[in-house]
Amino acid sequence: MRALFPVLALVATAALWMRPVFFRLDPDPERAAILRNLRETQITLKVQDALFIDVLEYLRECSGLPLILDAEVRDTITPDPRIRVSIRDLPLGAALSAVLKAEGSGYSYRVTEERVVLLTRY
Repeated sequence: MRALFPVLALVATAALWMRPVFFRLDPDPERAAILRNLRETQITLKVQDALFIDVLEYLRECSGLPLILDAEVRDTITPDPRIRVSIRDLPLGAALSAVLKAEGSGYSYRVTEERVVLLTRY
């Protein structure tokens, strides 16, 4: 039994060290809350011929997250771009990606150090 103890301790230590990144604590609790919101908030949305900006505003209101358009993105959006998207029970992050993809300009999002969800080019 004594010889088995160091092996069990090593396995337990390796298991803790190798756990997935999303279980590690983010040092910034506000940023961690934004990431959790992106993972856990479920969105259902079906729009046809809706203004891109209106859909982003809807997602902003539903999530309570600060969704900010990068200045470069804001300057390149065509006037009144319209999108068609159908989303059912997707996490907010996946829904946001689907809306950005539907707009067709190659936008993505990231959570910045300033704790905002910045919509930007790839």
